[in-house]
Amino acid sequence: MKSTPQELRNRGYAGEADLQQLVFAADETLLSLLQTGTPVQRTAACTVLAARPVGKTAAFFAAALAALQTEPCLYTRLALCSALQQGGEAAARQMAPFLGKIGKNQYQAPPLRVSQKKSYPLPRDIIARSLARMGSAALPALLAVLREGTAAQVSEALDAVGFLLFYAPQPAPKDALDAVVNTLQRYPGNDLLLWKCTGCLCAFDNLHATDLLQNLATQSASPAVRAQAARSLQLATQHKASARPL
Repeated sequence: MKSTPQELRNRGYAGEADLQQLVFAADETLLSLLQTGTPVQRTAACTVLAARPVGKTAAFFAAALAALQTEPCLYTRLALCSALQQGGEAAARQMAPFLGKIGKNQYQAPPLRVSQKKSYPLPRDIIARSLARMGSAALPALLAVLREGTAAQVSEALDAVGFLLFYAPQPAPKDALDAVVNTLQRYPGNDLLLWKCTGCLCAFDNLHATDLLQNLATQSASPAVRAQAARSLQLATQHKASARPL
């Protein structure tokens, strides 16, 4: 059933008229509205701020991340994520510590069944999803998390790294593969992280990654990891074939 205009507004949908009402408001007023306004005002304030110079500052990124932690409305959350995604590497560095801390949709254990999709899954974590959509600008911050983050942060960073590298137009850099391999070695008893690493490896067109996946597919003690490794091998082959020039 199609949502009514009021239902959309209740979820924070802001139209052009809502944006125009705030277009001349001061930055400080708009930053305040991110926390205190109605859902529509919060969305409109975020959208207007993102288009201004202040939308590329550390102060705005901090305000947007603070708002995102408590924001219940769909369209406002989307506006906040979109604004952060426009912030480039500087925003990515501020976003990375929030991996695994917003929302409750993250995997807590490997799923019982391996995905049959031919695409790389969009991360379930809100921050990981936004970082993945930023592309290469987010990669340095994500690799830093793989090297130094908590297990919960690493879990979500792996999803973002795999997604952005799988769809990147250029080959994955060596330091990215090194970071994933080091994660495999650091968490040998963590089935969730082994499963995440195994999924991430399909994004690498690399003999070392293929050898790792073949070993995991036959030698891992976890059935979920073995199944994921077999899927990643197949997905990597399909992805490589589709990327070949005609």
